[in-house]
Amino acid sequence: MNRVFMSITCAELSSLGRIDYASLSQGALMELLIADINNKEEICEDTEEMGDLENWEGIDINDNGEVVDIDWSAYELEGEIALEWLPPTTRLAYLGENKLIGSINLSALPASMTKLDVSENRLSGGIDLVHLPSTLTNLELGANALSGSLNLTKLPDNLIEIWLNTNAFQGTVDLTQLPETLQMLGLYENKLSGPVDLTKLPSGMANLGLQKNGFSGSTDFSKLPDTLRDLALSDTQISGETVFVEGKYRDIRNTNVKLIKE
Repeated sequence: MNRVFMSITCAELSSLGRIDYASLSQGALMELLIADINNKEEICEDTEEMGDLENWEGIDINDNGEVVDIDWSAYELEGEIALEWLPPTTRLAYLGENKLIGSINLSALPASMTKLDVSENRLSGGIDLVHLPSTLTNLELGANALSGSLNLTKLPDNLIEIWLNTNAFQGTVDLTQLPETLQMLGLYENKLSGPVDLTKLPSGMANLGLQKNGFSGSTDFSKLPDTLRDLALSDTQISGETVFVEGKYRDIRNTNVKLIKE
């Protein structure tokens, strides 16, 4: 492709707006996606001939030459990833276990995306959970240095798993408007605080991790969904009473919660 065009930096291109996104080829979008990755050779050995996506590692291309899946997990990638340049045909993007830094833009993900994993990196800054694609089922952001508040009231209706654990998120969280499809939610090891309302959890929720946060106050455990196998509350100031149920795990260590055996 035109190497003069690719000499423009992502920062300069961002000022052009999303109108140019639709006019770019799949190859151009992929080059912009990794423009600020320092060791591009981990993805494409010949970095001077990156226009041919057949030379790229870890991507699946359909019969039309369009990128559908990206798996760069544990590629030792260093630098910043520009998710806003993901090709519109991308369904899956696995970028976990790398050394990615900087912020991430979740507000312009492909409309057809179902899974995104950027866990176990060094990402920082706040995140937008309000404008995720409606098709998204799995979102993994755990084990980074992300911060700011969390709005969990407008998550995609098809979301099944979301992992926000082991970051530096702060403030309170509203668990009363989670999507009915949600089965797993990891909020543990953050700086979250305030009371938690567990009376309106999704009917099919199986795993909820709230441990190692600043949550506090009396909590009503009487309306937990029958499907909730694992509920972790350890190392919080949550109080209340919950009933022991055979086959279900309730981690209440270092809390003010009492486990009652009927």
